[in-house]
Amino acid sequence: MSGPLLAFLLLAAPSRAGDWRSALAPVAARRDALAPQLDAAFKELRARVAAERPELLPRLDGQPGKPQSSGYGVLGPLAPDNPDRVGPAPDPGERHYAIAELPGALDREQAGLADLRARIAKGEKPLDALVDQYLEKRTYFNTIDSHVKYHQAWQPQAEASPAYYQGRNALLADYRLWRSTSASEADKQAARRRLEDGELQFSPSPGLRIEGPAGRLVLRVPMQTDIPDEAYLKALETGVESHWNASAPMKAAGLRIEIQWKRRSPRELYPEGPPAKGAAIDVPAHLGRFGPQALIMTTGASATQGYPNRAIVLGPGGIGPHDLAHEFAHILGFLDGYLRAYDGGVKDPDGVVFWEVTPFPGDLLSDPNSGNVTDAMVRKLLGGYGAATAAPR
Repeated sequence: MSGPLLAFLLLAAPSRAGDWRSALAPVAARRDALAPQLDAAFKELRARVAAERPELLPRLDGQPGKPQSSGYGVLGPLAPDNPDRVGPAPDPGERHYAIAELPGALDREQAGLADLRARIAKGEKPLDALVDQYLEKRTYFNTIDSHVKYHQAWQPQAEASPAYYQGRNALLADYRLWRSTSASEADKQAARRRLEDGELQFSPSPGLRIEGPAGRLVLRVPMQTDIPDEAYLKALETGVESHWNASAPMKAAGLRIEIQWKRRSPRELYPEGPPAKGAAIDVPAHLGRFGPQALIMTTGASATQGYPNRAIVLGPGGIGPHDLAHEFAHILGFLDGYLRAYDGGVKDPDGVVFWEVTPFPGDLLSDPNSGNVTDAMVRKLLGGYGAATAAPR
């Protein structure tokens, strides 16, 4: 988040007595009171636009795309492969969420909304400018709403998981040391190495092991699928070959991954009769039909999703080998590449200030479209699959 919107959200209010719940409750109440005012502004502006400039209606109303049909057996188009990222990696990204900043943000939003409604009522022109102002107010309101919901979801998690967040907060300190302009280069590189290894959330999938002599190591991954279209299976194989096996870190480690397919027919999985194409399904129950430890590629999601240590569930959107290489990382046990940590303490009057940091935005876990496999990812594979973690499938 950057620019005027960030500046808008950085208008902080003093902390209040009590815990984060007593601080957030009046913020949520003000957000709820503001929503009908935003709706009223929309109706007032829309009436003028319809009468005076109807060509602006699509922009004011918004034109969401036609929803893509999803369900069992629905596959989206296969997209061309993307190259690995070349050149310098993008800068790390970070954003934060602080309850203390929300009252000031609401003050600003309320004043701006009152100004907009007054300008609409006065008949001010041009209407294009009023539409711009309304869309800006709507964006700001949605941002405030998302921040309120974020705190409602994650402040309790900070309270409930002190040991977990102690480790994540240590990584946030390493991130800041690495990005510091005053630390020594040796300290910065040591911090980066700790961050690379610690920020990667990884747990090995049971039953897999690396085999073979040094320099010719192989990690064989048995995958089950009920997808009859071989092109999608080939796309995953291409993604693994091009973006895992051909990467410099994998080559340096003398390691490659091989997929071993096991085809499952819908009638085998559903003896009582398979779902119709496009039927909505209970995805976790569907995955259970493959077996408790099976690694799977199947269909039925509203949008493609990787289940760590379990499945790639395809949706109706387009997908290519590079995206599938990212989803395959979840099969291997990796989570997406970002760090959530916090400043402050859970008993502070305004709770903790959360930070979400993407320290390595050029890696495959952070960028499904053009990210690369990293040395740290390969170290995790070598450490996690150097021996069997459970009985073979």
